[in-house]
Amino acid sequence: RDVHLETAMLVTGLPAEKITKELRKKAKAVNFGLIYGMGARKLMEYAKEKYEVYMTLDEATTWRKAFFTRYPRLLEWHRRQIREVHEKHQVVSLIGRIRHLNNILSSDPQIAAEAERQAINSPDQGLASDITLLSAIEVDKILPPSEGKLAGLVHDQTLYIIREDRIDYWKDKVRNIMEHPPLEKFTSEKLSVPLKVDVTVSPYWS
Repeated sequence: RDVHLETAMLVTGLPAEKITKELRKKAKAVNFGLIYGMGARKLMEYAKEKYEVYMTLDEATTWRKAFFTRYPRLLEWHRRQIREVHEKHQVVSLIGRIRHLNNILSSDPQIAAEAERQAINSPDQGLASDITLLSAIEVDKILPPSEGKLAGLVHDQTLYIIREDRIDYWKDKVRNIMEHPPLEKFTSEKLSVPLKVDVTVSPYWS
């Protein structure tokens, strides 16, 4: 499924074959921006800066309203996170990692608002990092030094140097581990969506 295409279809009411590259890029900005709670004006700026697509404020407002009408539970979650940070001055990731956000107590509205945004961002972006770290640990347990090693880890990506004759084996093995991380060791919560991992093999690091 192409979630950006689906969002473009949802907002515009157009069939898939009528969705242009420009509309899909707008939908991409909407999906990646609104999941973190952007307002309409910020969405308009984000779409321009990140994806080089232009929205009027009215257009950004329309896209935002349609998005949260389609995904009302996401807006509920945003509000719950904001309540939590005001009450506890911290948020907790799915596996229990705590981020303290004492700036929520600031008398400066901009600083307090930034803490609210962090309360929404951290559990989401932090979980991606948690999953990557947990997966790297699991791979390390079974990857013999004679066959390969972890060379780098950035956000939600890992880089391995693998012996050439074992690439096919470890390519599939690493993908499987990253798509099925051992979250049950830390939480009883179950992910309701599958994790999909892209694997690239190259003689170069770039």
